[in-house]
Amino acid sequence: MKVAEQIDGRGAVDRIGPGRLLSTVSDAEVGAALESLWGQAASSTWNARLAAVHTWLSWCRERGWDAPAVPAVPRRPALSDCRKRVRSRRAIDRLIADRNVHLREKTLWRMLYETCAHTEELLQVNIEDLDLRGRRCPIVSRGAEFVYWDVGTARLLPPLIRNRTRGPLFVTHRRSGPGKGRSHDDLCPDTGLARLSYDQA
Repeated sequence: MKVAEQIDGRGAVDRIGPGRLLSTVSDAEVGAALESLWGQAASSTWNARLAAVHTWLSWCRERGWDAPAVPAVPRRPALSDCRKRVRSRRAIDRLIADRNVHLREKTLWRMLYETCAHTEELLQVNIEDLDLRGRRCPIVSRGAEFVYWDVGTARLLPPLIRNRTRGPLFVTHRRSGPGKGRSHDDLCPDTGLARLSYDQA
């Protein structure tokens, strides 16, 4: 039996109610609790808490317990990279030309520049969502609104994807250790690598 207190011990109970079974908690209540607790926190804190709650609830469901899910599009706090100065095209070109920079980072930087999307938005993109011919993909946090890229990203995506067919577009270089629980949605089924987080990007 799982109860609401186990979602997070610091404040979730006050917002969801003490002693409630997880089976009685709705997805919307989980989203509201997340926003209330960490809606004004830094992006790194928001992402860490969102991932922790998502992973734990997924773990419960995988073991047969009736548990809610994190809403598909919870409202996020203002993204920190909105305040950063936008790099010039020349600066991006220099970064892409640097042989010491990994293909993953080159693709992410180029894609950020060409789509005008936020880092956190692109890190949530899955390979199966890419329209390579149309040079576009949906952004979940924008209600599946499409963002489009140019020839630079179009050239970098195929070597980044290689033989992968689905799962996170941007993944870590190494597999997660046994102590780090990951949702199946955040793991590449072909390689076992995990979705790249904002702090790792």
